[in-house]
Amino acid sequence: MKKFISLALLVLAALAVGQTRDELLTELTKTDRVLERVGPLVERSGNAEAKNLLAEARRLQAEAWNAYHARMPRIAHARTMRARKLAVDAGVMVDVSPEQVREELHRTADLMDRVRPHVTRVEDARAAELWNMAQSEQATARQSYEARDFRRALKFTFTAREHARLVMDILGRQVNPDRVEAALRKTDNLIERVAGPVREAGNPRADELLQKAVEVQAQAWSRFRSRQLREAVKLTMSARDLAFRALELVLGPANPAAAEQALNETEELLRDWAQAIAETENAGAGSLLEQARTLQQSAREQFTAGQHRAAFGSTTRARRLLQRAIDLVQSGETAPAQQ
Repeated sequence: MKKFISLALLVLAALAVGQTRDELLTELTKTDRVLERVGPLVERSGNAEAKNLLAEARRLQAEAWNAYHARMPRIAHARTMRARKLAVDAGVMVDVSPEQVREELHRTADLMDRVRPHVTRVEDARAAELWNMAQSEQATARQSYEARDFRRALKFTFTAREHARLVMDILGRQVNPDRVEAALRKTDNLIERVAGPVREAGNPRADELLQKAVEVQAQAWSRFRSRQLREAVKLTMSARDLAFRALELVLGPANPAAAEQALNETEELLRDWAQAIAETENAGAGSLLEQARTLQQSAREQFTAGQHRAAFGSTTRARRLLQRAIDLVQSGETAPAQQ
């Protein structure tokens, strides 16, 4: 009994640490955003004191990230909160022109315009709360601008933008059931197209991979029916990879038909997911998306030049990068900016 209780306590402690790291990562990312937002204003201002505060904030944030990676959460939290305060103080200290404030108001308004059509379709209490805060803060920012209180306007529009970004982060983690179902059906079609050539080839390893693809796809449908949508997406993407590996075994990566089918699959994924990835403004996912696009363009050029093996390899890498981007967006992970 004592062993069971000890084990339970250890599990609870591990869960608590994991939650703390997740919360800490959120705080670190918030500070990164504040630094990105305030930095250009301070650097253009010519205010030496504000620049010193900004430099100290950046130094503390670098220490915070180092402490986070070294698993020293208390130090990381203290450093990032201090860094954020110094960054905000530096932003408030600089003289701001009406033109600068108007530009920042427009940037916040543009972001909120992108979020608005989606936020009403998601039943998430935290997203609704943050959205109401953002709307109120942006209204206060506009009123302050009209009253020529430019620093106050800048402060409130920055805060509104941060809350709108948090709403977008939440929305990015909401998986659209229709999109998931469409992805599952496309995997079904892919497996059906691959099945004929694989079975005709009589290659035991290819048969094994195809059977595994069918099993994984069945698990994906099961997760979908039980509303475990993120798991369903991961599983159906894995099933596609298995199907392509089976096809590669029987046709070979140099086969034009195999290369073209792989190219078409990657391009279909790009059409289905690229906009959704871009709208979340997840830096890590956006970077992976751009890398995938570059590789896919290379794959098309290689295919046109008759380099079918190279095209197959490039489009496979592009597809896997894209799958990772999809996973990042749906899991809510970020790629933190290092100072």
